[in-house]
Amino acid sequence: MDPDASPVAAVIHVNPQTSERTIFYTANRFKSLTASHIPLDVVRRTKLVLLDGFEHEAAPTILAAVREADGRSVLDIEGGDPETVFRLLALGTDCILPIGVARTLTGEEVIAWS
Repeated sequence: MDPDASPVAAVIHVNPQTSERTIFYTANRFKSLTASHIPLDVVRRTKLVLLDGFEHEAAPTILAAVREADGRSVLDIEGGDPETVFRLLALGTDCILPIGVARTLTGEEVIAWS
């Protein structure tokens, strides 16, 4: 516990005509978790872990523990360097990945849905 820390706070505005999202966020007092902060015994007993992309340092430790315990993980990755993102994808079971990030990682063009 760190009394000086605060989670990232976000407000998302969605344009009702275009469905375009604008995300306003602040991470002024955000402090990243480290592997030493993670209670692995607790993680291994969970059935599902939702992991945000902000936790780059602790994420591999959490994901490996979940995988060892045959649990599920949902990754919400907004970006990052390709090596880190691919490493997290390999450890996780399910992922929320923006199309722009997926396109960058794969080199594929965006598919227009009709």
